[in-house]
Amino acid sequence: MALEGYQDYLNLVLVILYGSLLVFALFQLGRIVCNRHKLKSFHSVFLLLCTVWMVLRVVLLILLLTTSVDDSAVGNPYPTPTPSSPTRVSPRDLPLPVYYPLAYIPLVIEFATYTLLILFFARVSYKLNPATKTLWDDRYKRRFFVTWGVVNVVFLVGVVVAIVLLCVGRIDRTQVAFRVARSLTAAVMFSTLVTLLAYYGYKLYKVLQDPMVRYIPFQSRGTSVPGITLLTGLLMVVFLCRTVYSIVLAIEYVDHPTFVGEEPVFRFLSLLVSELVPTFAILIFFRKIPTSKVRRRQLIPPVFYSTIQDRVGFFFLLLRSPRVSLTTPPLFFLLLP
Repeated sequence: MALEGYQDYLNLVLVILYGSLLVFALFQLGRIVCNRHKLKSFHSVFLLLCTVWMVLRVVLLILLLTTSVDDSAVGNPYPTPTPSSPTRVSPRDLPLPVYYPLAYIPLVIEFATYTLLILFFARVSYKLNPATKTLWDDRYKRRFFVTWGVVNVVFLVGVVVAIVLLCVGRIDRTQVAFRVARSLTAAVMFSTLVTLLAYYGYKLYKVLQDPMVRYIPFQSRGTSVPGITLLTGLLMVVFLCRTVYSIVLAIEYVDHPTFVGEEPVFRFLSLLVSELVPTFAILIFFRKIPTSKVRRRQLIPPVFYSTIQDRVGFFFLLLRSPRVSLTTPPLFFLLLP
C-alpha cells in the first residue's frame, strides 16, 4: 500500500486512532466477561456499540487506503461519487452498496452510544436521589428505555432508506439539497446531545453535591463531582463544536458547493473532535472494572480509594448519615457493570 499525498496520511492516522479505541473497547469487554459481570448493563452495551462503531470506521478507512480513488475521495471518509461513475466511488473503488452503509451507519451507532450515556446519567441521578430513587423502577425506567429504543430505531430506518435510495440512484449525493439535509441532520443530532447532556449532567451534579453520595466512585480517587463535571463539560464543548460546524456547512453549501469545510483536513478534525476525543474520554473515565473477588468480598471495594483517609472518611460519613446504616446496600453497585 503506497501512500500518496497528505490525505492518505490523515486516513492512516485515523485508522490508528480508531483501531486503538477498538482494541481498548474489546479489552474492556474481555475484562467484564472474565470477571463475570452482567452483559446486560450500561457499560457492556456501551462497549458493544463502540466496538461495532469502531469496526465500521476502521474497515471503511482501510478500504479507502487500499483502493485507487480520485483526488476528491482520498483521505475523505465520505468521498463523492464521480459523475462518470454514478454507481461506484471511482472505477476501482467500493461498490455503493458497500460504501454507503460503512459511511452512514456509524452515525446512527454514534448517536445511540452517546444517548446511552445520557440515559445512564438519568438513571444514576434518579437512583442516588432519596426522593426519586423508587420512581426510576416504578415509573421512569420503562419510559426512558422505550424512548431511547424507538428514537434510535426510527433514526436507523431513516438512514437505511436514504442508503437504499442512494444506491439505486434515486438520490444524487452531489446535489446541494442532499448535502444540506445531511449537514442539518448532524446538526440536529449533536444539538440534541448537547441539550440532553446539559440537563441530565446538571441533575447528576446537583445530586452529587449531597454529602451522603459525594464518595460514589465514578473514578478511583474519590473525585466524583470534579470528574463528572469535567467529563460533561468536555462532551458539551465537542458536541457544540460539531453542531456549529454542521450548521456552517449547511449554510455554505447553498452558495458554495465546494466549500473549504469539505477539505480532508477539516473532515479529519471533525472526526477527531466529535468522535475520537469524546469516546476516548468516556472509555477512560469508566475504565475501572472491579474484579469478581472484590465484588463478592468487599462492601466498598478498596480499589476506589487512594488513601486510608478516604476509607476512614467514608466510614464515618456512613455512621453520621441518618439515611445510611451499615446494613444499607452499597450505592456503589449502581455503577457496576
